[in-house]
Amino acid sequence: MASRMTEIGFQYAVGALTKKRAELAGEIGQLELTLRDRRLDLAKVDDVLQLLAPGKDPSAIPPKKPIKYLNVFRQGELGRLIIGLLRSSDKPMTNLDIARAIFDRGAFEPNLWTAINRRCRANLAYLEAQGRVMRLNRGVAAKWALVHRQE
Repeated sequence: MASRMTEIGFQYAVGALTKKRAELAGEIGQLELTLRDRRLDLAKVDDVLQLLAPGKDPSAIPPKKPIKYLNVFRQGELGRLIIGLLRSSDKPMTNLDIARAIFDRGAFEPNLWTAINRRCRANLAYLEAQGRVMRLNRGVAAKWALVHRQE
């Protein structure tokens, strides 16, 4: 009887693992096709480069790390979120406080934390250049507050 219960329990695990393996194999197949296409594109660029600059060795050109864009915010949305947080806060906030509040509100995947933290820091610098926020001190513990405008 115990062996029958074990078999039934494993059915769900086997089914889930079978599905996961099929997804991973499909993703690997797609990545292999993409990689083949990129290698063909690279060979074409190398050929044209050889035509235009015969003495230049294309393989000596160091690879450039691709820029990974984070498209989780619409145009101006992050700035509005930051302004809203600073407006609702009774005291100045650090970049880390702001990023954590935005991260927690947005229910983002954990692997996006670093990217969102960087985006908040960059957006704070942009808002500072616009005169909408001000940095109260320097360094890692810099605190940010709204600029109060006289109307």
